[in-house]
Amino acid sequence: TCSLGEIVKGLLNILPKEQVITDEQTLKENSCDRFRKYPSKGFGIYTLPYPAAVAKVKSTEEVSKVLKFLNDNKINCVPRTGSTATEGGLVATRS
Repeated sequence: TCSLGEIVKGLLNILPKEQVITDEQTLKENSCDRFRKYPSKGFGIYTLPYPAAVAKVKSTEEVSKVLKFLNDNKINCVPRTGSTATEGGLVATRS
């Protein structure tokens, strides 16, 4: 199992620094979608773990490399587009 720092380091080995986002506010905002909009946006309550990073991929080659790294290290990945999911699609916690 990789630590959060190891995940970020692995992503930085694949992507340019500006494509690996780790600031706290971005991580908070990417830990929820419209399924949890009311508690997060209305009250600033974030109940799910934050992601280690947000990777902004720009090509199919980058997608392939990132997914290979994550798969090789058994790291969860939640693809995200418009963040409009209402069914809880960003819930990536282990059970």
